[in-house]
Amino acid sequence: MTGLTADELAHLAASGTQGWVSTDHVTWVLKQLNDMQNDTMLLCPNVVVNIHNKMTRKAKFFDLGPLKRLGFALNVGQRNGKTFIGSPENGGNHWEPPPDIIDVVNDFARYIPQVETYKRVIWCLPTLPV
Repeated sequence: MTGLTADELAHLAASGTQGWVSTDHVTWVLKQLNDMQNDTMLLCPNVVVNIHNKMTRKAKFFDLGPLKRLGFALNVGQRNGKTFIGSPENGGNHWEPPPDIIDVVNDFARYIPQVETYKRVIWCLPTLPV
């Protein structure tokens, strides 16, 4: 699936008359972006079962030395007015940050040698054309 244009990816993600982006699409795009650079690591916590194992594997293939930024794509849901990170057992339906995201970020960041904890987060919420 390499070499897809944005229009081709949007077509693959389309469901009926609505264009839905699934976690599979997002993890594929994140992998492509991670393969192209080394100062930013992009992750989708929805598919991470064990953070220690994930970050240990990442350290084998991703040089953590020049890493300056972590980026997260989160599929979240809402229940009883609270936003949560989706999982296979408890699916989400939107891409936006839950209030406890800094805890999630720090769970990943503790495996990066030059970072103790992230104390601030800069939110970027991209919109995808439908």
